Amino acid sequence: MSTGLTLLESLDRLFEQAVLDPDACDDATIASTAADVLNSLADPPPREAVRAFNAGLRRARRLRAYWATRDVVPPDWRMGVDEALGTQGWQPGLDLAKAALEAEPQPELFEEVKDRYRRVHFQPWADGESYEQWLSGKA
Repeated sequence: MSTGLTLLESLDRLFEQAVLDPDACDDATIASTAADVLNSLADPPPREAVRAFNAGLRRARRLRAYWATRDVVPPDWRMGVDEALGTQGWQPGLDLAKAALEAEPQPELFEEVKDRYRRVHFQPWADGESYEQWLSGKA
């Protein structure tokens, strides 16, 4: 798995845990998870990706704080992100996906940017464009 996809997956898991099990997602757990994932990477991620990942960690802390005071658990953790943080909760993931796509273009990251862009901006990104078309337009 690429560096960018590894960071995105880790951030999504932290968000999920912060929403569904906030008591198990304290600051030490978030810091340990971040250190573990960053240390496990074969190549260092681009600076912009690290910046976005760190912003995501701060959002995970805010999510945890919000859901720790609630008695109801949302049916889907993504709805919990929307409720607690709105569309800006997804911005670090979008920024991370964009930075990773620029650093190491691949179809999976292209799809991540498309999906996350829609979550943040409520409109498509590269609508109707395939990864190959997008890549050829960059050359």
